[in-house]
Amino acid sequence: MRMTYKTLIFIDSLNHFAGSPLAKLPKTFGLDVHIRKGYFPYLQPFGDYVGELPPASFFCYEGWADAKQHEFLAWYDDRKKNE
Repeated sequence: MRMTYKTLIFIDSLNHFAGSPLAKLPKTFGLDVHIRKGYFPYLQPFGDYVGELPPASFFCYEGWADAKQHEFLAWYDDRKKNE
C-alpha cells in the first residue's frame, strides 16, 4: 500500500513482511546473521520463574511444519538433558 500527501510518500512496509516468520527477517534484508530467534513457552505463567524447562507442549509447537517441529524437539531434548 502506498499513499501520497503533498510531497510525502507513505509506504506500508508491513506488506513486505506479512506471511513471513520473524526468524526469516534478517534473510529478508540479505543480512548474514548467525543469531537465531529462540523458542518461547507461550503457555508458561509469567513472573519471576526460576526452575526446570517447562513441558514441550507449553511452546505450542504442534502447529508448526514437520521440519520445524523436529528442529524444536531436538533443541528441547538437548536442553532437558543438560538441566
